[in-house]
Amino acid sequence: MFKTKHFTYPFLIWILLIFWYFLFFYGFSQSLRLRFQDFVFAHSFYLFGQSPQEAEDIVIVTIDEESRARLEQRWPWQRDVTAAMIETIASYSPRVIGCDIIFSGITDPVQDRALAEVFEKSSNVVLGYILREETSEMPLSIFCDAVWSLGFVNRPYGIEQLNIQEDHSDVYKVVRYIRTFYPRKNASADVSIDIAVVAKYLGIRQDEISVDYQRGISLGDKIFIPSPGGITPLNYTVYPSKFKFIPAYRVLAGDVNISDFQNKIVLVGATDPLIHDEHLTPLGMYPGVTIIANSVVMILSGRFLAIFPQLYMLFPFFLLGTGIILINKNWGFISATISTIGILMLLFVSALFLRAHDIQFDYFTLFFFCVSAYVVVNTHKYSYLIYMRNRLRNLAVIDPLTKFYTYRYFLVKVDEEFKDRSKNMLFCAFRLRNYNKIAFDFQFDQLQSLIQIFTHYLRVQLEKHFKKIMFFRLAQDIIGVTVTDVDRGLTESVIRDVMDESKKVEFEMNRIKMKMDLQTICVFKAKGQRLKSKELLATMERVLARSSDLQDKDFIFTQVEERIWEKDERHKGEDIMDFLEVDLEERNKELEKMVEELIETKKDVERSYLEVVRCLIKALEQKDTYTEGHSERVARYSIALAKEAGWPQEECDLLYKAALLHDIGKIGIPDHILHKKERLTDEDYALIKRHPLTGVDILKPFKPFENLLSIILYHHERWDGTGYPHGISADKIPKGAQIMAIADSYDAITCGRGYKKGDAPGEALQEIIKNSGTQFSPHYVEIFQRVFQNNPADF
Repeated sequence: MFKTKHFTYPFLIWILLIFWYFLFFYGFSQSLRLRFQDFVFAHSFYLFGQSPQEAEDIVIVTIDEESRARLEQRWPWQRDVTAAMIETIASYSPRVIGCDIIFSGITDPVQDRALAEVFEKSSNVVLGYILREETSEMPLSIFCDAVWSLGFVNRPYGIEQLNIQEDHSDVYKVVRYIRTFYPRKNASADVSIDIAVVAKYLGIRQDEISVDYQRGISLGDKIFIPSPGGITPLNYTVYPSKFKFIPAYRVLAGDVNISDFQNKIVLVGATDPLIHDEHLTPLGMYPGVTIIANSVVMILSGRFLAIFPQLYMLFPFFLLGTGIILINKNWGFISATISTIGILMLLFVSALFLRAHDIQFDYFTLFFFCVSAYVVVNTHKYSYLIYMRNRLRNLAVIDPLTKFYTYRYFLVKVDEEFKDRSKNMLFCAFRLRNYNKIAFDFQFDQLQSLIQIFTHYLRVQLEKHFKKIMFFRLAQDIIGVTVTDVDRGLTESVIRDVMDESKKVEFEMNRIKMKMDLQTICVFKAKGQRLKSKELLATMERVLARSSDLQDKDFIFTQVEERIWEKDERHKGEDIMDFLEVDLEERNKELEKMVEELIETKKDVERSYLEVVRCLIKALEQKDTYTEGHSERVARYSIALAKEAGWPQEECDLLYKAALLHDIGKIGIPDHILHKKERLTDEDYALIKRHPLTGVDILKPFKPFENLLSIILYHHERWDGTGYPHGISADKIPKGAQIMAIADSYDAITCGRGYKKGDAPGEALQEIIKNSGTQFSPHYVEIFQRVFQNNPADF
């Protein structure tokens, strides 16, 4: 499966494509990979997302457009309005109030002191600020001293993680991360507003917040937030509409349910579009306060995003791609495509499911592996299909030996060329009159090489004089040439010169030099005339039929006779695939005809072979009258045993022929021993024992007899190893020889010899059974007994 070119080539191309992806494209595909990551997350969120229960502990007081209109306030609001709102919220006993508002700069000292007093009185307020490397935007110092804690509100866009110096694309301005802390040079750290809010909500003192720059931040012993370097992926789990939103004007009016605030986290932030505190997220534009709310929910619920390292995912990605290649290699295009789409859909749904369970990996690389595997293998298959189509076309239209067009393509191509009546056309047929002599003098491969050399010579000579020329191999000994847009007189002269030159050339093959005896017939078609290939060939036949003495001429040049072209007779072009279909049909017919001829030839050989066998048997019977009918009977008995043993017909036929010839070696035994009526002496028996070897020596030169030799050689071997000529035993004896030993002995017992009268069939059977396991195979003795009892008349 992994060794065929239909797998190996696309697999290697796919591997190279993967290397290219990681070496060159991976770094440039960050934007694309991030977009794909956001696409998967968005669909996962909307299909499988469930808001954690901790989202119910958050209330967002919004400084929205309606509040601005009702309170008739322009941003930034008067701080006495904000003080009243914070004081009202604090009166409802929330655990913590987080303000996503930067109270920087002095407005009115009286209002600033009043707001600071509210902060100090509440004792659970967390203020936000903007953290910068050089100058941070901090609240007034009186506010900083009055609140429980401070936390920075600015969000990283992930540019730091991607090693990007400047964010020129909106895709990098998507809030995908939060910064939990920011390390300072003095070994201290600032924490974000969401960390400070969670710490106050859980009752953790500020001195219990510890930072590990390499691992993350710990809130006492209750929560550890994995954030190496202070940054961790933000797992959005709550859609903004799922939070409890209360407009600021309602809080100031007291139009709220107190239970909505008690023991809750209250976040105060702007949602008014004029304030421009909106940020792009994977789920769309979110107000900054809702991003903080999602961060707080993630920390409280512990649903931190687990990102699989790319290195760990390469092996499963590779296996999936390899599987897609195998599917598309072994299955049809439609079924493989449907299966691949099914796999991709299953992978997509699996990715959505895993992302909904806070597991993320490089989705784009996964789908690149799979899609590229599908594209590569199908591109290879399509390219191979085109290659095979062209190859089949060439096999159909190009003669593999001469590289000239074939005869059947000639019939199509010449029709196409000759339909143009605006040009002169010439057709020449070069016939090798001594082809039969060459074929007789040389072996087949030498003949092929000689034809190649000659046709190459002919092509070179003609292409010197004609530009628009086509070559065809019309038969084994005939080369056809068509020339377009030529002058008759000049063409006739050139052809004659080529003929004269070719007579002088000696073509050498294996140190044997040979001249080609060419006869050329040229048919010229003038402008205005139309001609078809079959009419062209008919014209050539008429030229040869006009005079018998033309057959001996080397060069014959004629012109097409004027012909009236019927109006309804039109040339029909033939597409190459149509031609291939017709060509294959013709070739199939030729093959069927050749197979029929081969079968008939084989039957003739078989008949001749059997005649030879019968002649050899007849020769033996003339020499030894005892053997008359013996071989036929042994063959008949052997076939009966073999069929009962379940042998295939082919093996039965082989055994039958071997049985007919098993005693052919007795031709070499002197007549006085064969005709001896008294018991044979030891010397006589020694000569008799050589007849299997003599029989093999006689038949060995004949190839049709080679499969019979082992049966004939060992038919006098015994099961116990005391037989001749080699004394082999048991199953080392060929099974055909085991059967023939029983049949031969049975016939010898029932027929007798000159010095001994034959026994009755039943007595002969008992003799065979008696020698089972010593002289004969027990298995075939049992079969012989069964055959004898079922058909006693045959024995």
